Amino acid sequence: LRSVGRTSSHWPSETMGPSSSSSSSRNAAIKSDLDKDNKWETTLSGKFLAHPHSLYKFINADRSSHAERLAFYGKLVRFIQRCKKCPDAMAPAAPCADERRSRRHGTPKEEDSGGTLEEVSQTASVFKGVRSPDDLEILEYCAFKFLGHTNEL
Repeated sequence: LRSVGRTSSHWPSETMGPSSSSSSSRNAAIKSDLDKDNKWETTLSGKFLAHPHSLYKFINADRSSHAERLAFYGKLVRFIQRCKKCPDAMAPAAPCADERRSRRHGTPKEEDSGGTLEEVSQTASVFKGVRSPDDLEILEYCAFKFLGHTNEL
């Protein structure tokens, strides 16, 4: 978790999906909407947390320590990483020649999570609600905002 304490002044746009201009403008609109009136907080708590009120403990400097906030962030990052391993975590794209060749020869996929985004969300105890690549992108941005908020406290 050493890298957890590291801050970034910007959100890496490459993690918010493909670099097409329509996708980039959609992602920029999503991020802008989440930034308004700290909507990322209500989105994170209401859509992605199994216990929505638990977030308020972590965003209030008087109710939790920095170490507790970083531990929560670590759980969030691990959940996101599990979701990213799901076969449905990326928007469908045309398979490249190597993937087509692998399927023909029966080569197993690398690092499958063992389920879909929805299955991973249903089995998680702290997090929920990730059902699509868009949900995953939104959760990832909320995690980024949470880390920024944590480092400001």
